[in-house]
Amino acid sequence: MPESSDENRMAGFQKRTCSGRLGLTATPELLDRAITSTERVIVRYPHPTVIFEPHRRVDSLSVKESLKGKKILLIGFTGFIGKVWLAKLLAEMPDIGKVYLLIRKQRSTTAKKGSRR
Repeated sequence: MPESSDENRMAGFQKRTCSGRLGLTATPELLDRAITSTERVIVRYPHPTVIFEPHRRVDSLSVKESLKGKKILLIGFTGFIGKVWLAKLLAEMPDIGKVYLLIRKQRSTTAKKGSRR
Protein backbone atom coordinates (compact mmCIF):
# COMPACT_ATOMS: atom_id res chain seq x y z
CA MET A 1 0.00 0.00 0.00
CA PRO A 2 2.74 2.58 0.79
CA GLU A 3 4.30 1.92 -2.61
CA SER A 4 1.24 3.15 -4.52
CA SER A 5 1.10 6.46 -2.62
CA ASP A 6 4.83 6.97 -3.27
CA GLU A 7 4.30 6.21 -6.96
CA ASN A 8 1.41 8.70 -7.16
CA ARG A 9 3.46 11.38 -5.48
CA MET A 10 6.39 10.81 -7.88
CA ALA A 11 4.09 10.84 -10.92
CA GLY A 12 2.69 14.22 -9.86
CA PHE A 13 6.20 15.52 -9.28
CA GLN A 14 7.39 14.39 -12.72
CA LYS A 15 4.42 16.00 -14.49
CA ARG A 16 5.40 19.45 -13.27
CA THR A 17 8.22 20.98 -15.25
CA CYS A 18 10.85 23.37 -13.98
CA SER A 19 9.40 26.25 -15.96
CA GLY A 20 5.96 25.45 -14.63
CA ARG A 21 7.14 25.60 -11.03
CA LEU A 22 8.81 28.93 -11.72
CA GLY A 23 5.67 30.37 -13.31
CA LEU A 24 7.22 30.68 -16.77
CA THR A 25 4.81 28.47 -18.74
CA ALA A 26 2.95 31.54 -20.02
CA THR A 27 6.14 33.20 -21.31
CA PRO A 28 8.80 30.59 -22.20
CA GLU A 29 10.68 33.19 -24.29
CA LEU A 30 11.52 34.97 -21.03
CA LEU A 31 13.34 31.86 -19.87
CA ASP A 32 15.12 31.57 -23.24
CA ARG A 33 16.36 35.17 -23.02
CA ALA A 34 17.75 34.56 -19.53
CA ILE A 35 20.09 31.84 -20.77
CA THR A 36 23.51 33.24 -21.67
CA SER A 37 26.61 31.61 -23.02
CA THR A 38 29.38 30.72 -20.59
CA GLU A 39 32.05 30.95 -23.25
CA ARG A 40 34.87 33.29 -22.26
CA VAL A 41 36.65 35.55 -24.66
CA ILE A 42 40.43 35.32 -24.32
CA VAL A 43 42.25 38.50 -25.25
CA ARG A 44 45.87 38.05 -26.31
CA TYR A 45 48.10 41.06 -25.76
CA PRO A 46 51.11 41.58 -28.02
CA HIS A 47 53.30 42.57 -25.06
CA PRO A 48 53.40 41.71 -21.34
CA THR A 49 50.94 43.60 -19.19
CA VAL A 50 53.40 43.89 -16.29
CA ILE A 51 56.61 45.74 -16.97
CA PHE A 52 59.36 45.54 -14.38
CA GLU A 53 61.75 48.45 -14.17
CA PRO A 54 65.42 47.49 -14.12
CA HIS A 55 66.62 47.51 -10.52
CA ARG A 56 69.90 46.82 -8.86
CA ARG A 57 70.04 43.14 -7.99
CA VAL A 58 71.00 42.07 -4.50
CA ASP A 59 73.44 39.18 -4.39
CA SER A 60 72.12 37.76 -1.14
CA LEU A 61 69.43 38.62 1.33
CA SER A 62 70.14 37.68 4.93
CA VAL A 63 67.51 37.98 7.62
CA LYS A 64 70.22 38.09 10.29
CA GLU A 65 71.96 40.97 8.53
CA SER A 66 68.75 42.92 7.92
CA LEU A 67 67.67 42.63 11.60
CA LYS A 68 71.13 43.37 13.01
CA GLY A 69 70.87 46.28 15.48
CA LYS A 70 67.15 46.81 14.73
CA LYS A 71 64.36 47.41 17.22
CA ILE A 72 61.40 45.04 16.93
CA LEU A 73 57.93 45.31 18.45
CA LEU A 74 56.13 42.01 19.04
CA ILE A 75 52.37 42.18 19.43
CA GLY A 76 50.39 39.20 20.70
CA PHE A 77 53.42 37.30 21.88
CA THR A 78 51.55 35.60 24.74
CA GLY A 79 50.03 33.13 22.27
CA PHE A 80 51.78 29.94 21.24
CA ILE A 81 53.12 31.20 17.91
CA GLY A 82 54.36 34.43 19.48
CA LYS A 83 56.28 32.58 22.17
CA VAL A 84 57.87 30.23 19.66
CA TRP A 85 58.81 33.15 17.41
CA LEU A 86 60.34 35.08 20.34
CA ALA A 87 62.38 32.07 21.49
CA LYS A 88 63.65 31.47 17.94
CA LEU A 89 64.44 35.16 17.49
CA LEU A 90 66.47 35.36 20.70
CA ALA A 91 68.28 32.07 20.08
CA GLU A 92 69.22 32.57 16.42
CA MET A 93 69.71 36.33 16.16
CA PRO A 94 71.93 37.51 19.01
CA ASP A 95 72.88 40.75 17.19
CA ILE A 96 69.35 42.11 17.22
CA GLY A 97 69.08 45.56 18.82
CA LYS A 98 66.04 45.48 21.12
CA VAL A 99 62.83 43.50 21.29
CA TYR A 100 59.77 45.23 22.74
CA LEU A 101 56.78 43.15 23.81
CA LEU A 102 53.30 44.63 23.87
CA ILE A 103 51.33 42.67 26.45
CA ARG A 104 47.82 43.75 27.25
CA LYS A 105 46.24 43.11 30.59
CA GLN A 106 43.54 40.49 30.69
CA ARG A 107 40.62 40.43 33.11
CA SER A 108 42.16 38.05 35.61
CA THR A 109 45.85 38.34 34.75
CA THR A 110 48.18 41.31 34.83
CA ALA A 111 50.50 41.93 31.91
CA LYS A 112 53.51 40.89 33.99
CA LYS A 113 51.92 37.53 34.86
CA GLY A 114 50.83 37.04 31.24
CA SER A 115 54.41 37.38 30.01
CA ARG A 116 55.57 34.67 32.41
CA ARG A 117 53.03 32.13 31.19
